[in-house]
Amino acid sequence: IRRTKDEVLKELPEKRRNIVHLEPSGKGYKDYVSAEDDLVLFLRENGYKAKDSGEHLARTQVLKRLAAWAKMDAVEEWIDSFLESCDRKLVIFAHNVDVVDHLSAKYGNLRVSGRDSLEERQSSVDAFQNDPTQRVIVLNLQAGGVGITLTSGSDVVFIQMGWTPAEHDQAEDRCHRIGQKNHVQAWYLLAAQTIDEDIYHLVNAKRTVVDAVTEGDEVEQQSVIRDLMKRLVDKKSD
Repeated sequence: IRRTKDEVLKELPEKRRNIVHLEPSGKGYKDYVSAEDDLVLFLRENGYKAKDSGEHLARTQVLKRLAAWAKMDAVEEWIDSFLESCDRKLVIFAHNVDVVDHLSAKYGNLRVSGRDSLEERQSSVDAFQNDPTQRVIVLNLQAGGVGITLTSGSDVVFIQMGWTPAEHDQAEDRCHRIGQKNHVQAWYLLAAQTIDEDIYHLVNAKRTVVDAVTEGDEVEQQSVIRDLMKRLVDKKSD
């Protein structure tokens, strides 16, 4: 017998997802466009062969990093505006180490990443949970997406996308768990006209299918990457 979270934890407040489209800019966006064009050319010449899956993953990881830096000015403007407009805290998720390091250094130095010791991670979590002056914590999706309670915040911000609905559901649920008194808002800051938008829509489509069939079981990363490759080529052909 399987019971969903909604059935077991009926006292939890609502959770909502919000998409924010940000304009990429500067040299970072030019670098992104060049890398995306190179990937599309590679796909047109080589197709979607299974043997190239490692190459596809490596190239898309580069695109995800470039997209993050291309929108960084807009990301910081959004975060600054949020912090100035209310007294709530922010839980920020990213993927790349340099993105996590940059944002944590700018907003209070609380972070959870694969490079941090268990003691350093716990110290950051405790400070975020207990110190009202510490309003931002930045986490790597893999290192900070499970096993951590961050109910001092009710706003979860994604700077970079993962590959599966489960990754995002688990990250959102660092705030959406027992002890949370407020509605939880998940903010997806997507760089317009980049794979940010493509991956978000693919992952969300997978979530709909998974929720309908298996009530939330994890979708394989490779399926999303394969669909993304097709989507990129089709987009450039339009």
